[in-house]
Amino acid sequence: MKPFVCLFTLFLLTISLNAQHNIVEDGEGEKHEHEHEHETFKKHHTISAMMAFSYIPSIVPGEIDRKIVIVPTWGLNYSFWFHPKWSVGLHNDIILQQYKVERHHDQEEINRSYPIAVKAVVLFQPIPDLVFLAGYGKEFEPNETLDVITAGVEYGIPIRKGWEATLNLIFDWNIDNYVSFMFGLGFAKNIYVNKQ
Repeated sequence: MKPFVCLFTLFLLTISLNAQHNIVEDGEGEKHEHEHEHETFKKHHTISAMMAFSYIPSIVPGEIDRKIVIVPTWGLNYSFWFHPKWSVGLHNDIILQQYKVERHHDQEEINRSYPIAVKAVVLFQPIPDLVFLAGYGKEFEPNETLDVITAGVEYGIPIRKGWEATLNLIFDWNIDNYVSFMFGLGFAKNIYVNKQ
């Protein structure tokens, strides 16, 4: 639990520091947002790769020989931005662990072995760099395929030439089974449809 709390604190701190960085003072002391107000929107694709940790509260300690409920996860995501505030995408995660979880509705234990989640998502960006997402998909695994509802928030930190670093906090609900919280750090590349 402690690593999850530390990562979440780092996430909030980074958002706060970057938000202060994007507000600059001009010569007359007036504050305005840096760059984003003057950019013209262009439709674009975004591809991102993410390293993450998933916190699974209902994991059953046993074969792993530890009581930790945080497991390593990789993500590979695609989004198409057709509007300055709206996007659709496909988000994919793989948990790099074998584990058992206890179903919520009947307390039965189920085995999960390197499950892969594929989720169709809608993304909304109310302010520059901050994105909310929600969607539905499937978690594929040799023993059983589960339905997944996902929701989350992503914060992008522009680097240069269409690249940005991302911080992600995602909640997955495997319907009638178990939940997981994922915190990830990644890199994204914007590929513009019409380069001008």
